[in-house]
Amino acid sequence: MELQSFDPRPISDLPASQRVRSAHRIHCDAQVEVIKRQIGSLEVVRGKLGLSQRKICQLLMVDPSAWTRWTRNGDPAPPHIYRALQWYLIINEKIPGLTPQYFVGKDPEFLHQTALRKISEESSRVLQRIEKSDLVMGDLGLKNATLQDENQHLQHRIETLEAAIKTQRAAFYLVAASAIAVALTIYFTFIKNAGRI
Repeated sequence: MELQSFDPRPISDLPASQRVRSAHRIHCDAQVEVIKRQIGSLEVVRGKLGLSQRKICQLLMVDPSAWTRWTRNGDPAPPHIYRALQWYLIINEKIPGLTPQYFVGKDPEFLHQTALRKISEESSRVLQRIEKSDLVMGDLGLKNATLQDENQHLQHRIETLEAAIKTQRAAFYLVAASAIAVALTIYFTFIKNAGRI
């Protein structure tokens, strides 16, 4: 059996492939892989956020050389970097006025006021759409009630006309029967009188 030699260097100086990974680190690495599939690589996310390399480093509070190591040299970025980028993308999607520039701008108060104004404008637009839809729904309800009244009126009119048709039909049959009876009476009277002659 061959004994491995003891390496006196601290663990932090060992290459990543030789370090022992804790269960927590394995869990974090698995989460990073899931996040990478959801949002893409670091450069893809930087493009989605519309930031330069300098601005993304300011946003993440990292040195630009670290970003270069992660994107060009293939060194893995820490898990919290991927989580932060995931959160920034979610914020950018959910609150359109609150862009990453809000966090890295020179005048945060101005950016804060701009973001609040955009959020307020969007809220106003949504409320206007809701009010318009309420008006439309009210108009539709009124039209529906009017159409139901017209429907009932037409149903009553149809029933009245059907009753009138039945009455007219009965009267027609009565008149027709009377006319036939009169015609037969005249015919038989004519024949009777013709036989006397």
